[in-house]
Order: sequence, then structure tokens, then C-alpha cells
Amino acid sequence: MRGAHEYRQFSNAAGLRYKFERTQVRGFTQSWAQKSFQSGLRSHRTWLKSIGAEGSRLSTLRKYYAAKIANDRDYRLLIGYNIAIKKGDISPLVGYTLFEKTADDCLAAIRGIKTSTGLDVQDVGGHAIARVLGNTLTSGNRVIRLPVPIKEAIKTVQKPTKVSPPYFVGKDERVKFFGNSCNVVVSITDKRIVTIIPR
Repeated sequence: MRGAHEYRQFSNAAGLRYKFERTQVRGFTQSWAQKSFQSGLRSHRTWLKSIGAEGSRLSTLRKYYAAKIANDRDYRLLIGYNIAIKKGDISPLVGYTLFEKTADDCLAAIRGIKTSTGLDVQDVGGHAIARVLGNTLTSGNRVIRLPVPIKEAIKTVQKPTKVSPPYFVGKDERVKFFGNSCNVVVSITDKRIVTIIPR
């Protein structure tokens, strides 16, 4: 254990007697720690299964937490997918594999594009991906939300009919591009398409 080793070095350097009990958290035994870890693994697997994301690149708890700490793209995609499922933006029947593939296709489509304001767009957020997929479940006899092709979003940011002044959502500076088929919100801070709003 790293902390115990550092404590031993400190004790030796300071001329103090090493006391093992100072390296332990009272009531938190190794057995208890192992049970907590196993419970976390089960919860993670159950969560992934409940949202149809067992095939995620973050299928292990270790990969999930490493991605969360780094706030990398895989983590943002998984969380975006989870939010889209919870909000009903997409059906859980879509599955994470299709969501991830759509995200990769969108990323390939926007590579190298610039908005009419000169911003180099580098990513597409989870909400925007959900809008590209759409929600074709029906409510009565109407479709809830038709998909918006990423090409339409690209057309809107490159040749908008109107552009809003920059505004903030928390610390995130954004701008909204208005087009004939859709409106697109882009994060200036993250250089990411936040959402696509069909018209």
C-alpha cells in the first residue's frame, strides 16, 4: 500500500516509531473494501445492461473511471447516451453500438469544417447525436421526432440565414446558427455541436 510505505519512510526520517494502526481506516477492513469493489462492479454492469450499453468501450469500471477523470470522448458519449435515453430523446432499443457508430460517422463528417463565423468544429455532443438519430417511436399516429441528417447541420453552420450573438450557459460560451431545415447550437468553448433543432 502506497500510503503505508510513505508513512514508514516519514516515520524513519523523523525518528518516530512506526505504528501500523495509523495506516488503517477504522472499520474499513480489506474484506469490506473487496465487498465494496465487487458491489461497484455489479452496479456498473447492471447500469450498462439497463441502457443497452454493454458493448461500450467503457465496459469495465477501471476504464469508466479513467475516462471520467480524463473527461474523454468515450465518457462524454456514454453519459450523453444515458441522458438521451432518460429524456426519451431516443429509444433504448437503439442501443449504444448504433449511437457510438452514429457519433463516429458525425465526427468524420464534420472533420475540417468551419462555421460561417470561422470556428473550427471538432466534435459532436450526445444531444446532437440523439437528434441525428431521431426518435421514430410513435405517439398516437404521429412520429415523435424525425432524424436530422448531419449534412443539414453542417449546411446550417456554414451558410446560416442568421447567427445569434454569443451567449453563456454556465461557463460554456455558445452561438446559435439558424438555417432553413434546422437550427444548430455550437459551443465556442469546446468547439462542439451541442444540439440540432429541427425546424
